[in-house]
Amino acid sequence: MIDTEKLLLRQSVPISPEKDVIFVKVGYQWIRLNYDDILYIEGQKDYVQIQLQSQEKKILTLTSLKALEEKLPSAYFIRMNRYYIVSLKKITSITKN
Repeated sequence: MIDTEKLLLRQSVPISPEKDVIFVKVGYQWIRLNYDDILYIEGQKDYVQIQLQSQEKKILTLTSLKALEEKLPSAYFIRMNRYYIVSLKKITSITKN
């Protein structure tokens, strides 16, 4: 039997066995995030901050926005500009600016 923790640590970006979740590394642990709970993702150089609907504090993880974007399904998320990825389900309106 394969030790899942060792498997996750070997992979640069973990692959989720479930279709509606992603695992991100925060500190020394991997956290499971549901796609429906993610409001937006903000890129900040080598890090990204993930704002969840279920908590006020953002999650900070050491990965690039591009690497995370490649792992997220385009049916759930859209990259708005070079700094933000947003959940399509959470968009209520779009303005000019």
